[in-house]
Amino acid sequence: MDSLNNLTSAFSFLENVDFASLNTSISSGKASLLDSVNAYGSGQTSDISSAAESTLSTYADAGNFASCTDPNFVLDSYVPSNNQNPTYVSCTVSGNSAGSTECAGNFNPKGGSCYGCLDVADIFSGAANGAAVTTDINGRYGNNAGCATFANDMGNLWTNFYNLRQQAIGSSFQNAGIYSSVNSLNVATFQGDLATLDGALAGVNTTINSLNSLLDTQYGMLGGLNCRLFGEDLQAIIDTSCVLGFNSLFQIRLALGICSLGLFFASFCSVCAGSRYARQADTRDKKNGSDSDC
Repeated sequence: MDSLNNLTSAFSFLENVDFASLNTSISSGKASLLDSVNAYGSGQTSDISSAAESTLSTYADAGNFASCTDPNFVLDSYVPSNNQNPTYVSCTVSGNSAGSTECAGNFNPKGGSCYGCLDVADIFSGAANGAAVTTDINGRYGNNAGCATFANDMGNLWTNFYNLRQQAIGSSFQNAGIYSSVNSLNVATFQGDLATLDGALAGVNTTINSLNSLLDTQYGMLGGLNCRLFGEDLQAIIDTSCVLGFNSLFQIRLALGICSLGLFFASFCSVCAGSRYARQADTRDKKNGSDSDC
């Protein structure tokens, strides 16, 4: 009784779990995890040392590359992301921000609204390699010889930092690394399994409750049937049958022993009587023979 009640309580607890809310939490949890991974992979959140941040800040300020005299160069500031939180590399120009959308077909040569705070991770996410980045930057500034150092350095930064981070961590720009693994999680299948479990638990609990209603703490499984008394009667029948059977076997054995002895004595007496009769007959014949000779 107690075990069944405990089982009912356990299934009742599971049945009361809000699986709909749980499924919603699973979906939102995946989305939140993707956002976190994307924040690191796309450069929104820093995952580098303060020294490395200082290096990136150097390339964000055109004033550090005075040899690049193209007039468009001073209008640009190359930052890891335009959505940094918190900001770890500041944009050194104001008035406009641009990403891959604004710079599609407008980066090399410069055109449209592709200028100002340039989102490096976004703009170059489709670059084949660092050399392609160098080529695009040189072309943007009219292949000015004084801009070559900056262009080469940005190509190296893309090869050894930006692209490596994209491959290892991944982002919405590049579905790779950790981002790809999280993005490929099939939570829909798991949510479907939870929904199936939810329906199954309702059926199980209903069945257990129907069994629980049959229980009677005083009389046993069914009301009106005293299982304990019934069990005692059954045990009495078994005990009686065993005792009677043992007694019957003992009495039969004793009777067979007596009968055997009676048969033995009867046989013995028959043999003795037959032997005596034979000797008497033989004696009589001899006697009768003697008389006839006389």
